[in-house]
Amino acid sequence: MKSKNIIVVTVLVLLLGSLFPPEANSQALGQNWENPAFGNNNSNFNPQVSISKDNVKLLSLKWMHVLEEAERIPGATITIGIQTTPIVASGIVYISTPSSMVIAFNAADGAKLWSFQPNLTAIAMNPIWGGLQIQSSLTYHDGLIWFQANECTIYGLDALIGSVKVWIPETCAEIPGNTGHYVGHYAPVFYKNILVTRASGGATGGRGFVAGYDIASGRLLWRWYSTPPAGGDPDWDERTGAAKGNIKAYRGDWGSTDLIGGGSVWALIAVDDDTGVIYFPTGTAGGGYDASLRPGPNLYTNAIIALNATNGEMLWYYQTTPHDINYNEAGVSIVIGEVRTGGGIRKAVMTGTKGDWVYFLDAKTGSLIFDPIKVGNKGINRFNENLGNDANFTLSQRIIAGKVFCPGSEGGIQSYSAYAYNTLYIVSQTLCRTMVEARISYKGKITAGFNVAPALGQDENSTLYAIDGATGRFKWGFSIPNRYQGSVTVSNNVVYLLDIAAILYAVDAENGNQLNRIPLHATGVSGVSLGADARGEMNIYASAGARPGVVMALAPLTLPAESNPRNSSNFSNLLVILSMVIAILAVAYAALISKRKLK
Repeated sequence: MKSKNIIVVTVLVLLLGSLFPPEANSQALGQNWENPAFGNNNSNFNPQVSISKDNVKLLSLKWMHVLEEAERIPGATITIGIQTTPIVASGIVYISTPSSMVIAFNAADGAKLWSFQPNLTAIAMNPIWGGLQIQSSLTYHDGLIWFQANECTIYGLDALIGSVKVWIPETCAEIPGNTGHYVGHYAPVFYKNILVTRASGGATGGRGFVAGYDIASGRLLWRWYSTPPAGGDPDWDERTGAAKGNIKAYRGDWGSTDLIGGGSVWALIAVDDDTGVIYFPTGTAGGGYDASLRPGPNLYTNAIIALNATNGEMLWYYQTTPHDINYNEAGVSIVIGEVRTGGGIRKAVMTGTKGDWVYFLDAKTGSLIFDPIKVGNKGINRFNENLGNDANFTLSQRIIAGKVFCPGSEGGIQSYSAYAYNTLYIVSQTLCRTMVEARISYKGKITAGFNVAPALGQDENSTLYAIDGATGRFKWGFSIPNRYQGSVTVSNNVVYLLDIAAILYAVDAENGNQLNRIPLHATGVSGVSLGADARGEMNIYASAGARPGVVMALAPLTLPAESNPRNSSNFSNLLVILSMVIAILAVAYAALISKRKLK
């Protein structure tokens, strides 16, 4: 009798588990878009199946919410528009304005649910603030919406009502060896109980860093630095692990001035949940001061870095452009994914630079899987790219003063990429600049240096490239007539693009053919996300514009019956009811057995 009881209960439990397997959660099914690039690996790939190549041609506006005129941070330099890709969680859409206002909307109809904005005067008066008003990402984690205000305070807001649940103040204050300023604008990332954050400070000379905090207590656990302290460190390379990457230690790297700074991580950070390793690109050396005053490769700027998320130990690095004078940083793009090559399956870290180079690196070792891949239309007056230890470590920007260089400081790859179907989808924008010798303001001082200016008469457009993860070769390209600084999204064999003119493109992921083109009549510098509203209906969400900006949802006019969430929801509801009945029976039966045993 005892064995029969065990068998019956086991069958009930297994049946319940078969209805709801562990992996069948809302993120896995594409119902939620919880991170800036969908998942911790930054793939920008949503596995949903409701919106497809067939019905994406029928996209129409479902709702649009025009934002109220946003309050500005006093004295701030204003960025060009809303940069946060909409976050979708449990039927709510979240975005942030450049002035650090977080807003929640009903995903079904666009009704505003709540908003939160930190004290803007306090941000403006903070001595560490770098003067820029910008927000680049939000993330949803453990029931909270996370963001970083411009003076680097991190907030965790209740996702349902917007109240502050976690507050970690001024995470870029009191950085050892720093004499510059910072701007916080990227949401933190998470590994187990550790929150990982960073701040931008390249233009204002802030010392680049990444830091780990205990989520529960807000206690600082570790910091990793991408540059030496102001004033220099003659043993910087050897002491900090130059041997872990592709560049030999250089005695006296960076020189000994108080101008040293930069190497900011103004990008998404990718998290490998299986290994506890985080990956990110670093920016170029700080400011526009004469590069000859920072002799050496300038480790660890212009590099891809792998850190242990638990303790901040650098595991490896790969520097793409030693001693950079062209603003050839890796920009904002970093993706983890498995690539299937002739040698088998390898976990890869993929990124692209503002110099128009694409890299596939082995996630474990940092070694190249393919030779660097050149994209883009022009390469003019570029120096030290991919030269490793053969680079000229004493160059000054003076070598290109008065000349055009392409891509320019805002050109090349400066958008978030996507990875799906063993293919990297990445956009390069054609945008040239001129290097100008000038007196510059840097770290509160006026010093000799260099500025960049527009290059008149040059083309400004973009191209989406599909790069084969098996070979590193181009599969196809899709031309975009405007600049591109947003994000690339892939879902159900469709690539979604939102260019700077806020034209939404849907492109066939297999061959690059245009499936749809919808002008949104705004400014586009964010990405689109896909997620379900509370009724289970899948929508495409986009934010665009600057003052005041808009948030909108689009969906196909009609959905095929086999993929219509309303039709499939009946079956889902039946499963829910059936599973509840089975669960109740299982509990009741177990209780009956226990009662008989007690008797």
